[in-house]
Amino acid sequence: MHYRKKEARNEAKEREAKIKAQKFHDAVSKFINLRLSGHKDLEFLRGIENLLQISPEFVVLWHYRKEILIDFAKSIDTTIDEQIEDNKGDSRNDLLLKLDSLCSNELNFIENCLKISPKSYATWHHRVWLIQFMNHPDYQKEINLCNQCLQLDERNFHCWNYRRFIVKLAKIPTIEEFNFTTKKIDDNFSNFSSWHYRSYLYKKLLDENQDINVIKSMIEKDLIMVKNAIFTDPNDQSPWLYLRWLLNHQKMLEKPISVAAKIKRLLLFREVNQSYCLTLEFTKPLRSIAINAIQIEIDECPSSITDFKIIADGYIYKIQIDFNPIENNHHHHRLIVKFDEETIEQTFQIIDQIDCQVYLERNLSDQSQIENFDSKIEDLLILLEIEPDSKWPNYMLYMLSEIKIRSKQI
Repeated sequence: MHYRKKEARNEAKEREAKIKAQKFHDAVSKFINLRLSGHKDLEFLRGIENLLQISPEFVVLWHYRKEILIDFAKSIDTTIDEQIEDNKGDSRNDLLLKLDSLCSNELNFIENCLKISPKSYATWHHRVWLIQFMNHPDYQKEINLCNQCLQLDERNFHCWNYRRFIVKLAKIPTIEEFNFTTKKIDDNFSNFSSWHYRSYLYKKLLDENQDINVIKSMIEKDLIMVKNAIFTDPNDQSPWLYLRWLLNHQKMLEKPISVAAKIKRLLLFREVNQSYCLTLEFTKPLRSIAINAIQIEIDECPSSITDFKIIADGYIYKIQIDFNPIENNHHHHRLIVKFDEETIEQTFQIIDQIDCQVYLERNLSDQSQIENFDSKIEDLLILLEIEPDSKWPNYMLYMLSEIKIRSKQI
């Protein structure tokens, strides 16, 4: 490190370190050779423990322990209960109890290694394997271990990943985990890992068909919580990043699972062969819609559909209709398009010099969301008065303006 005084060489300590390194190398080589020779005795576990406590990242040694435990489990499957009658060995039940004891000891040993190196990839991976290997793991004990590790280091992503793994196996309700992240954020709103996990849980709640009103209420509370965090420390990036995610996904989170498609744009035009086409653009793709689901009337008379094409992966329908303005001598025409539960009416006049007779673009933006954006913009402007040099309010102000513009275009 810079500005640290260089320590004088101590030859005695260097010799001692070299001797220790050589002993460690010899011991590792010994177990590697035993592994290559196919020896999988339980007694080797103790010697491997001593080496892994020195270097928990030694993946080969963790694999050797795994192979020893698997070999012992296989030996149980081949054990015949009649052996006990001949006094040739333990019964199957005794061996199963011994395996449970070995797994319990292994969990304790892994926990000790995590105290030495809390972010050891190899150690966490071995614990994942062991939990899957065990017959009846104690999931609550694993959750408690995660709580302890996160209390020491709230950003330990190894532990967060392991927690998600245990939550899935234990089938812990998503809302319980959501409440856990709330507690962690209340403890320290700078805990980016908790904010990130929260965004993951929102998506799970949607997949589980959680009540949309409950999700809306949760989002409202989150926006208040983020606002408090931002005004407490405007330069802390964690709540800002979560706010960016929340605003970008708010509309998706608050929508019901099945949102009906709506007509976004409507275009009536005359083709080269003088036939008329009606083009409808929808807010979501409709690949299997029955064409009779679209009803078209001109001048209060049903207009039959002679042909239609699906364009842009189902977003656009090009419909050829039976309409001859020469036979209809009305100066003004009235177009009605019915789809699902909505009806669109438009009056138009035939102009010979223009091919496009009707163009309609509908504003389907959510006014309440736009008002919500306006409220956030006001908060940011207030914050900028307090902290004019903070980069995050300026960045979020620009981003909010962009989202607001996009919302109006939907």
